Amino acid sequence: MDFRKPIDDKVNDQDKSDPTKELMTFESHCYACSALGEVRMCQATIPFFKEIIIMAFSCEVCGHRSAEIKQGGGISERATKITFSVMKPEDINRDIFKSDTCYVEIPEVDL
Repeated sequence: MDFRKPIDDKVNDQDKSDPTKELMTFESHCYACSALGEVRMCQATIPFFKEIIIMAFSCEVCGHRSAEIKQGGGISERATKITFSVMKPEDINRDIFKSDTCYVEIPEVDL
């Protein structure tokens, strides 16, 4: 999956033969109830970051769900420093993808 393109872009014939572009599914035991559930996994590319592997698990028996994002590929050629100011509680309500070498600092709470 390439996040530079809209999700509804048509997949071309070259992408169909590329195993990194396909959604893979396989069974795995649920961490909550030990029943068999389904893991869905795909590789995605985030511009100026790197390739990531997204894994999502769901159990039909107990309803347990989980998701993980793992790094894939090498280190990006570009790096960015982002300074983020939190002014209201809604500002902190967001998802962040970070590299393994990312440094996060919150000096206001000594973190």
